Amino acid sequence: MGYSQENKTEALNSPAVAAERESNEQGFCKLGSFDLKTLSDAAASGPWVYRPSEYDDWGSIRGALNVDDDIGVHRPPVARSSPLWGDYDFDVHRKDGTDPMEANGRFIVELVNAYREGRLVELTAPEQPSNSGRG
Repeated sequence: MGYSQENKTEALNSPAVAAERESNEQGFCKLGSFDLKTLSDAAASGPWVYRPSEYDDWGSIRGALNVDDDIGVHRPPVARSSPLWGDYDFDVHRKDGTDPMEANGRFIVELVNAYREGRLVELTAPEQPSNSGRG
């Protein structure tokens, strides 16, 4: 059963979705800040790469090369985008050797690496003019 446009609008305006939207705006982040520098500094070191190993699953994002006394040189996983539902035809992707999450994963990796290399900068919002003194 599909949603009509009216049902989609109603669902997106439901109290449950409004509460989720509000909690996302407040965030559950314990870093105390959502600025890019704070988030980047707290995240895994980079550069990040998308599926560097032929054995990585769809959506696998890995961090910088590390050397560990027990397991040697490795790239630890830092994130994963999983195609759990949607209009993905997994059998076609397997047959064609394609990855339904590649665009999402590569976009995330590019944004992280671009920010850390200085190719992406965070702009602050311009000050809004004050309405004081207006009648």
